[in-house]
This record gives sequence, C-alpha cells and structure tokens, in this order.
Amino acid sequence: MPATSTLVEPDSLNPSGIHHMTRTNATHAAAAGGGPDDGSDNNVAAAVAAGQMIDVSKLSAEQAVQRLIDHAARMGASDLFIVSNEQHMAVLVRHLGIVRPISVLSPDQGKRCLAHIKANSGMDISEKRHPADGRWIYNSREADTTVDLRINVIPTMYGEDFALRLLSRGNQLYNLDQLGMTDEQLASYQQMISSPSGIVLITGPTGSGKTATLYASLMKLNDGKRKINTIEDPIEYAIDGLRQSQVNPQINLGFSELLRSVLRQSPDVIMIGEIRDEETARTAVRAANSGILVFATLHAPSAAGAVQTMRTLGRIRISWRPACAAWSLSDWCGRCAPSAG
Repeated sequence: MPATSTLVEPDSLNPSGIHHMTRTNATHAAAAGGGPDDGSDNNVAAAVAAGQMIDVSKLSAEQAVQRLIDHAARMGASDLFIVSNEQHMAVLVRHLGIVRPISVLSPDQGKRCLAHIKANSGMDISEKRHPADGRWIYNSREADTTVDLRINVIPTMYGEDFALRLLSRGNQLYNLDQLGMTDEQLASYQQMISSPSGIVLITGPTGSGKTATLYASLMKLNDGKRKINTIEDPIEYAIDGLRQSQVNPQINLGFSELLRSVLRQSPDVIMIGEIRDEETARTAVRAANSGILVFATLHAPSAAGAVQTMRTLGRIRISWRPACAAWSLSDWCGRCAPSAG
C-alpha cells in the first residue's frame, strides 16, 4: 500500500525547500513500511503529489528530458536547472526572473537524464570532475519550436549541477513600444538612442528583459543608414542588416578581442552582449568617446548601480547616456485579475 502524506508546496525561490520536502516524504514513507533508500520512487511520487510538479518517474531518461524541456519551452522559461542533492535531484525553471521547482528526480533517473543531456550536447559523459559547456539544438514537438540549448555543468557536493539556457528560435522580437514603458519613458529612451555617440547600459537581474531591450533598440536603429555590429554570447536572434559576431572561449576569442577588431570595421553602432571585465569596459568607453553609439548590458541591481559597477572595473571616463534598468513584470491572467473597483 503506497504511503500518503500531506505536503506543503516548496519555497519557489529556494531549492532547499524541495530538499526539505523530499526528506520529509522519505520519513513518511519509512513510517508506512518503506525505507527512504529503497523508496526513491516513493519520494518522487510524494513530491509530485504536492501539486505543481511534473511526474516523470515512470519515463525513460530520453522521455523525461524531452518532457522537462518541452514544458520549459512551452511556458517561456529562460533557464532550466537540474541540481543534485543528497537524496534526489531537483528540476527548476526560471520564468520571468523567478526560479520555480517543476519536478523531482530519483538519483538513478537523474544520472541517466544528465548522461542523456551530455551525449546530445557534445560533452564527455565520463568526465564528472571539471566544469563543461555544451550546445544542443533541440526540436520541441510539444512547443512547436526549435530551442537552442546552451548547457553548463559544474561539479558540486552531491553530484553535478546543470544549467540549460533556452533560446527559442521561434520567439517573437519586441518593438520598443511593446516593452511596457510609459509614453514619457519611451520618448526619453528614443531620444537617448538617437544620439550619434555615447554608451547606453542596460542593467537588471537575470531574465529581466535586458536582451529584449537591446534587440528592440537595434531594430529601431536598423534603417539601413547605419552600420551596426554586435558581439554576443551567444547570438540569440539573427537579424537582417546587423553584422553579428559571437565570442568563442574555446579559442580565447572573448568580448575584448572581438571588440578591438570590430572597431576596425568602422561601425556607427556597436552592441556588446555583456561588459564583464576592465579591458572590455575601457574599449567600449573609448569607442563611445570617439563617436560610436555603444549598447551593452551590465550586471547591476539598478540604473544608478551601473555607475558604481563601472567604477569597480577601473578609473574610466565615460561619455554617459542614461543607464536603463530592466525588470520583468507578471501580467494578471483572466481568472486572477482583480475586479475593477
């Protein structure tokens, strides 16, 4: 007779919430006659019983991975995480900047799923001691789109942690007036990017819409009268009229190396996917000060924080354009929207 228990939904922002929940379920299963070690399937079943979980416990590794990726792609998640814990593996997604759990895997099934992901992304299945990167062009039948998966794996205390970045090739590109700016903000921003030179920094947390803002800005400027070069990691959208380049760490081709070469191409506008180091920051600022309009993202909590972040990269004199902070906001659905009045 299967064990039953009353479960509390795990903390959506903390994978340890799933860990606590699963350990609690193992205790309940043991009390009902099954041990936690021989009841890994019971742990998974109990976690799924909590509600918001996907049950993949009866699927093969290939089918489970397909189900999880399809679910993440269909909901528009930016990342899929598989993290190893002491008694299970937790599967989470980042959607609108918030990390949420979607499934729990037993250790054996989790290892098979990770091996399947490695095999499809060109990584060495036997290597578990070093970080690794891979890429998988995945055709999602359920979401009816092709997803470019950028995969990173690191060794952790209880095994390997996987991070899969989902870049859907079928995603719609937004125009500036679709980003949720007020009329005043939109007018101010359009005036900002119409300048012939300077640097425009887009800040915000992961999944906040920085890339969407960059592409919307470039599409606004892509009128055939400017030479626009981009340096990306990776190239997320191929856009006619842009000269797009991608960094390649495997051959030591980073942002700073590509940026120096792009400057010799005499561009009017440059987009840098991310300013990560002092050399890239200095080169970008020199370009902005020499008459080029530069767009870049920066890891800073707010627009004002961009100033401090740039200062930490060195004593840099900047031809500033205002920095912009991007944040994702959730829309009310029809059932949850508060009634007027």
